[in-house]
Amino acid sequence: MENNFDNVMSKKTNEELINIVKVDFNKYQSAAIESANKEIILRNIDPEKFQEISEKLSLEKNTQEIFDKSIVSS
Repeated sequence: MENNFDNVMSKKTNEELINIVKVDFNKYQSAAIESANKEIILRNIDPEKFQEISEKLSLEKNTQEIFDKSIVSS
């Protein structure tokens, strides 16, 4: 069954999809995350590449959070 997010997620890049399901999942509705997961499965993204992108995005997010905190406390 298609939900309203399937079409949206089909237009996202692999990196954007991985960001939705692994890094910024708390910013999305569960239906959007489900659609992103389905699209990742449909694309058959290599597990090693998936992990590499996921780690890169997590590191970028953590770095940005540290930077933001240092600016606020300055």
